[in-house]
Order: sequence, then structure tokens, then C-alpha cells
Amino acid sequence: MGSGKNHGKPARDEKGRLLPGHSGNPRGRPKGSKGLAARLRDMTRNGEDVAEVLVSILMGTRKGGVSAKEQLQAAQIILDRMHGKVPERIHMDTTPERTVIDVTEWTEDELRKAKELGEILTARKLPSPVEDLEDG
Repeated sequence: MGSGKNHGKPARDEKGRLLPGHSGNPRGRPKGSKGLAARLRDMTRNGEDVAEVLVSILMGTRKGGVSAKEQLQAAQIILDRMHGKVPERIHMDTTPERTVIDVTEWTEDELRKAKELGEILTARKLPSPVEDLEDG
């Protein structure tokens, strides 16, 4: 170890972190190789196979049967991809009367300021609409 030779390994500091200007992968990915997303698209006919599996689960036509929970999960995946994920709902107690306000559009600064001023007493994540269905 005391020889100072690195034998082709990138230079690191005393904590094992790479030094500025040094790479853990100096040659990068080989030319012509595909990333994970491209390989998955190729293996699933550009995602068509995945969509077919999800629809078969949703419709209950998958071999071996499908549980209601699996159908609900397939529906959530399909809807998330088609329409975007549902924004996270947050319940906040703001006064002793426990008024609930929607702060999903607030910035971090607005939330911090409201907390500092004592306008927000508590906050907790509410279940997504799909979680509501699973419970019922």
C-alpha cells in the first residue's frame, strides 16, 4: 500500500471518494451498447407486451387467475401512465378547531414560514384514492 501505485484505479481521498476530475468509469459505456430503458423497450415490443399483461390482469383474463388486489394494482399502473400520478394529499391541522387546508401547491418556503408562525400544527399524509379502495 505504501508504494503509492494505484494500478489503474481512479484516485480517491482518505474517505474513499473520487477526487475531482477522476472517474470511476473513465471509458464510459461501450459504443453501440444500449441502456436499460432501450433494452426493455426492445424486449417488450416498445412496451406493448407490458401493456398487454397489465390489461389481462385488469380484465381478469390472466392464466392462473387474478386477485382483486392485483387488478387494482394493474389499474393504478395503467392510470398513472395514461393520466399521471395523483398528487399526494396532505392533511394539516391549522387551528385548535382542526381546520383542514390543502397545501399540495405550497412551496417549501411557504410551508416553512407557516410552521414558524404557528399556522400549521400537524401534518400527515393521507392515503391515495387507490389506497382508499383497497381498505374498503
